[in-house]
Amino acid sequence: MNNQNFDGPSEAYSEHELRESAQAEREEMLKYKWYLGEKLGHDPENDRPAWEIFAEWVARHAAGFRKNWDAQRRERVPL
Repeated sequence: MNNQNFDGPSEAYSEHELRESAQAEREEMLKYKWYLGEKLGHDPENDRPAWEIFAEWVARHAAGFRKNWDAQRRERVPL
């Protein structure tokens, strides 16, 4: 993808920012899995595979996470 042609709501991300965002999302998904485990009293993977747990996080929380992450990015780096 050519970042110069990106017409999204914010400027294109650098490769570093994409990696940083992906790592932050991964950490949030793992926190979500841990939270579910605490709530259930056991590892949620006893009930269903990890990919389902992470897909649930994506469906419920990814959009809000990305919006928040982008807002924080804008505060750090003026456009």
